Amino acid sequence: MCGIFALIIINKPHKFNFNLYQEYLNSPYITKRPEVIEELLTQNQRPNNIDLDLDKLQLLNARGPDYQGKIELHQPYYQLLYHSLLHMRGDQDTLIKQPLIKEQFILQYNGEIYNINPDESDTIFLMNRLQQANSIHDIKNLLQQLNGDYSLIFQDLSQQKIYIAKDPFGKRSMLLSFINEGFILSSQALQKNIPLEIEEEEDDEDDGKTVDEKYLMKKYLNEFNQAINKSCIELPNNSIIEIDLSGQQIQWNKIQISEFLNFDQIQQIDLQNTLDQNICKIYDILIKSTKEIIQNIFGFQNHFINGQNIKQNQQQGRIGILFSGGIDCSLITHIVCKLLPDNSQIDLINVAFTNDAPDRITARNAHQELQNLHKNQLLNLILIDKTLDDVYKEEKLFLEILYPKITHMDFNIAMILNIASSYNVETRVLLSGLGADEIFCGYARYKHALKRGYAELIEEMNFDLFRLWNRNLGRDDRAVSKNGKELRFPFLNIELVQFIRQNIHPSQYIMGDTKSILRIICQKEGLNVISKHGKKAIQFGTKIAKLSNKRFFGGNKKAKGTLNYNIK
Repeated sequence: MCGIFALIIINKPHKFNFNLYQEYLNSPYITKRPEVIEELLTQNQRPNNIDLDLDKLQLLNARGPDYQGKIELHQPYYQLLYHSLLHMRGDQDTLIKQPLIKEQFILQYNGEIYNINPDESDTIFLMNRLQQANSIHDIKNLLQQLNGDYSLIFQDLSQQKIYIAKDPFGKRSMLLSFINEGFILSSQALQKNIPLEIEEEEDDEDDGKTVDEKYLMKKYLNEFNQAINKSCIELPNNSIIEIDLSGQQIQWNKIQISEFLNFDQIQQIDLQNTLDQNICKIYDILIKSTKEIIQNIFGFQNHFINGQNIKQNQQQGRIGILFSGGIDCSLITHIVCKLLPDNSQIDLINVAFTNDAPDRITARNAHQELQNLHKNQLLNLILIDKTLDDVYKEEKLFLEILYPKITHMDFNIAMILNIASSYNVETRVLLSGLGADEIFCGYARYKHALKRGYAELIEEMNFDLFRLWNRNLGRDDRAVSKNGKELRFPFLNIELVQFIRQNIHPSQYIMGDTKSILRIICQKEGLNVISKHGKKAIQFGTKIAKLSNKRFFGGNKKAKGTLNYNIK
């Protein structure tokens, strides 16, 4: 995890040659209405100017406590660049300091590339290959070959071009803001005051109620509409943006990195395919995905490369897992136990606001089953108890870090992640089960989508998956990085999504209950209690939402978690 900041001052008009959230307009609930698309495309998506506060650059230091680099350049245009580094791979004694400058090229990079040697610096790897690119399409060809979580800024000063890229899922925050003379790219917002734009999302409580087309239309347009009149917006996932500063007018262009969902094949899946074989393949891919995202961590590299013992000292050889006791995080824990040698320390971090919180109960049950199954591993169930008084001591600063996602729902969810990541475990990496619901059909409302037809179910699941970057991932990245930690996501894997969408028939996603495939895997692996656990959103499972709703609204029935969070 790193912190990125780039202030570019060049007093020229801006011409957006793309629509930031164009992909949202491909939803079937919108394409049925061409007049809506035409209207939306005419709206200006250039954010309003912000009142920049450079004193807040120090907020980025928490994202990267190991080194902070700052440079100022005046040619061929003015720029102030800042980078904070969290060092976790390569040579432990050698920091690759950023901004990285080589000849006329500058790289600011925040992320992890998993399909290169685990002990190799991915920053150096990227710089060496980006230098050879002659166009935005060359950069696309490079990034298509990489499996990773990243946001980056790459500059070619001789061509006066800036390239911004985010991985296909959009796992790392990158915000765009404007000032009168230029623009800002940053891992988090740095304005003087939090703007009071109105923002509403659909509630995240999955009660399984039937939804009508009017509701779906509102939901699918939500992120698009949020971009209008924002002073700071999350840049889209799966994108390379080229900013050409060489002419009389600044030109912005955007292309997609990957088209890794083949919608045409979905309807051609043969129901005669052996489900057991497909489930075994899914499990194999999930094991591979989990291995890839932990093998490059200090202390783990020697084990996975050379078979040597894992070092169990500070910031080495420990894995933290966000642990509610649900199917997703429990299955990840099970896989990690199988991948690591005996007597490895694995921290299962659980947050609750009452002793009877649903997530506390399921966490205890799941921990017991996992520990019985993996007697040779040290599964540390870390129970963190908090009150609302603990939360609201830092709410003003926390809202600044979360911006532009500042609804009550955003605050509650992100605060849970912040609390979990603030625990002083000897690790800098936390694993999350995010994405499993969208990939494996985990929400109760998907049952109603299935009744509307197979195509409608797949479209709704895919849309939910590909709005994670704006609805969850950027916000969660900012919440966890506040504590010098990094989230990684075994389920958010391109190979996994491709295989499932191309080999699992929509009727096989729900075979009696949601996430049927993951439940079958759990049963096959001896996680019988865990396989029966139900779905509960984190803000409800920890009971922070119930207590917060009482404080702000007087009770749950009056609560509207989609409204902007206001400090009392």
